[in-house]
Amino acid sequence: MINYDLLKAIADFGSLLLSGIALLVSLFIYFSNRGRATRKETDERISAVEDEIKDEFKVVDQRLNSLDIRVNQASERIEHLPGHDEMNRVHDRVSEVKNSVSQISQNVAGISASMDGIKMGIGTLQTTVQQLVDNELAEARAAKEGNSKR
Repeated sequence: MINYDLLKAIADFGSLLLSGIALLVSLFIYFSNRGRATRKETDERISAVEDEIKDEFKVVDQRLNSLDIRVNQASERIEHLPGHDEMNRVHDRVSEVKNSVSQISQNVAGISASMDGIKMGIGTLQTTVQQLVDNELAEARAAKEGNSKR
């Protein structure tokens, strides 16, 4: 005879076993997909960070190029600057010019003093000439008046 209770217990156990297997498969799929999603997200984040780093490297590279150009320009200017020997020659030449200007200044001061003396002499000469002219005019008037009274 067929034992229905046993068949029912086996069916229940099979159903429970299939439910357990389905649960395990579901959990496996969940964790498997979660890992894939996490890896995908991680890969996307890594890619984004790599892009940001590349952009920053471009900016740094541009700045370095700009600095390199400026350093080269400064180096070229420095190459054309006079050296110590040339600066000593320029210093000596400036000292010579300074001495010459000092001598010229002294000469101009002497000439100025001479001009002041000449001005005083001319002033005295003008005064003397004016006095002589005034005397001559006075004598001429007096002689004219003396001749007209006689």
